[in-house]
Amino acid sequence: SLLNKINAHLKQKNVSFTLVTMPNKNFILNPNSASAALQDYVRRQLIEIGGESDIPVYDLAQKMKQAQQQPKSTMLFHPHEGHLNAEGHKIVAQLLNEEFKN
Repeated sequence: SLLNKINAHLKQKNVSFTLVTMPNKNFILNPNSASAALQDYVRRQLIEIGGESDIPVYDLAQKMKQAQQQPKSTMLFHPHEGHLNAEGHKIVAQLLNEEFKN
């Protein structure tokens, strides 16, 4: 309901709205954890809601998981507290730039 209201309000102002899924460290590095399962559930729900509501969804979570699995990939998160490190921020910026460069 909230996403639909945001989208409708922005459409009235001729502003486009795209929902971006943003994972934390567990979604990427511990895919079998309870935290990853919850994130995946929310991610899938947002993608479904976006499809039903004509709200574009960019699945950054899956893109980051793919980036982390590349052979020459380095860690994207600080090891103890789980926030993005410099490389993680760089990957996120590159992915968002590729998707939204127009």
